[in-house]
Amino acid sequence: MKRLLLVALSLTVVTAGALGGCSRRSAGGGQADLLQIAETRGLTPEDAARAIKTFVPPGGRDEYLMFASGGHSGQVHVLGVPSLRLLKTIAVFTPEPWQGYGFGADWSEEALNGGSSPNTDEQLRWGDSHHPALSETDGKYDGRWLYINDRAHGRIGMVDLADFRAKQVLHVPNLMTSHGGIFATPDTKYVHISSKVPALKGWDATKGQNVTVDDHLNRYAEIYRGYSTFMRIDEKTGRMNLNQSFQIELPPYTQDLADSGKGASYGYAFINSYNVEMATGGSAHGKSPLEVGASQLDFDFLHIVNWKKAEDVLAAGRYTNLNGIRVISLGRSAVQGAGSGRDLSVRLHVFRALRCGDGGGGGSEVTFRVPGSLVPSSRVPRSGSPGPWSGSVVPGLMVRGLGGSGVLRLIG
Repeated sequence: MKRLLLVALSLTVVTAGALGGCSRRSAGGGQADLLQIAETRGLTPEDAARAIKTFVPPGGRDEYLMFASGGHSGQVHVLGVPSLRLLKTIAVFTPEPWQGYGFGADWSEEALNGGSSPNTDEQLRWGDSHHPALSETDGKYDGRWLYINDRAHGRIGMVDLADFRAKQVLHVPNLMTSHGGIFATPDTKYVHISSKVPALKGWDATKGQNVTVDDHLNRYAEIYRGYSTFMRIDEKTGRMNLNQSFQIELPPYTQDLADSGKGASYGYAFINSYNVEMATGGSAHGKSPLEVGASQLDFDFLHIVNWKKAEDVLAAGRYTNLNGIRVISLGRSAVQGAGSGRDLSVRLHVFRALRCGDGGGGGSEVTFRVPGSLVPSSRVPRSGSPGPWSGSVVPGLMVRGLGGSGVLRLIG
């Protein structure tokens, strides 16, 4: 074992020397010192190799930056890869005294105030950051901006990667929450955010609207809706422009992860969902728990949204204004599969059935993967498998699933 460890350490030292041959850094220890450290700590040759592969010396740079959501801290964490050093913590939804964010020292307090609902005087000062999205050019990360959603309140924060500071926090109308529905289109024309838990349709407390507990339970399908939101991005500043943004009304399912089509699938957005049963729970009142009610059917739905077609609908004035944003109604946009009897003039929203749990999805001339929430797996259909919709050809969809983090490669 000692001989194997010595050989392994010799190889790693030689490798490290070859990689740093032009460096002026002096060697701080010989092979004997390394061997002694490894033996003292009970390290194997594999352990030593891993250490060399991930080590970045002081003053050195990682090849990649990983932008990870900070959850209830309301922050974004920047880590180097492969070292996994914490390089920066970016305050977005929460004031940070140690970096002056939200305390009047610069624009940050104004940015935070912009994320509060106009229907209340309360200024939000916390968030639950989830699923960052990097800006893109021609479908590739370009390192300009980063966008992150607030799971607790349905907001979006915008970070300028020129200085790694949040410049805008925006309250998205008609949304209460959002989870993984954020992505940038391949040219960052839009950044998308979709609702997670549906919101009261057209709710505006300032107009005296009120809803009883019975309304919540018995009229859920009628008075609740989700929204697929496309925030227009200023191509020079990266900021979101609410006046040029729009929403597509969704059924009151629970929408979750989403992404944009690329290449031949450009112009389409894909959003998975669950609880198509529209269960409301009520275990405290002797009814089935929400999780039980939301697991009764074999299939949930994948929403397929043609946002390019939506632009045509908006240009024709076929929308309504709802709480300060243009909204295309569900009745105008949805097609419940082929053979449904509906013959809408605009097919910009299609439902694709997904088996509950494994989240598999597929369709004619389509290749995509939709990981499930109950089972950590996905299915990729064979080419030519039949799809449930008519006239919707979405070939060659390229889906990236970064979960709670985005990765940006450093060049130069």
